[in-house]
Amino acid sequence: MGRRLHIGAAAVAVAVLSTTAIASASTLGGVTVTDVFAQSTPAAATVPRMRVADSFTSGTFASGRVPQDRSYLSRTWTVTAGSWSITAAGTAQPQTGGIGIAVYDVGTANIVSSAILTPQNASRAGLIVRSNAAATNYLLAEFRNVAGGSVLLRAIVAGVSTTLASASNIGSLSVVPIAVEAWGNSIIVRYNSLSVLDHTLVGSDASTFANLTSTGLWFSSGTSAGFDNFYSATWPAS
Repeated sequence: MGRRLHIGAAAVAVAVLSTTAIASASTLGGVTVTDVFAQSTPAAATVPRMRVADSFTSGTFASGRVPQDRSYLSRTWTVTAGSWSITAAGTAQPQTGGIGIAVYDVGTANIVSSAILTPQNASRAGLIVRSNAAATNYLLAEFRNVAGGSVLLRAIVAGVSTTLASASNIGSLSVVPIAVEAWGNSIIVRYNSLSVLDHTLVGSDASTFANLTSTGLWFSSGTSAGFDNFYSATWPAS
């Protein structure tokens, strides 16, 4: 526990609050992102460091986009599939009719990433947990807005997809926070503040994804989907 930020029922809301705070101002009433996270981490843990945040309220979304809110590492988004835009409502939206992938290199494989997802009927969308720069190899937490809602943790290697874990009846997908945590071989997927998957990478999966340092957004099929308040942070082992 000391090494990971386990985001529980209150803590996913905390993560979302953090992105909201970043989107509106550098502080909210004197409360900084560090202050908010410090309240959720064990005393022995090191306070997480924000790696990237983007509230998607302005600009365009293509390869080379600088994240809107405090890009600490001076890196940019890379669009590896499809076409993305920023809507008037302030969300990142992929075009329909194919796969959309946008990744950001946070410089470490141990991260917590979150976003607000607005899916549409039968849409498939989610967060990329770990990826290489070209998104040819990546771990994906995919949320499917069908049959009561389901989530899959998938490994994509050179175009070949393998489902590592899945859960069904997680709830009707609406405007909800989604999050992924990765520490070593442990991968946790959260939906609407609840842990819905907890998977340990083994064998070739453990070695393939151990050192991939990009995270990001993914979409495929359905009418559309929107992402808001994307956020990623990391922390060293205590």
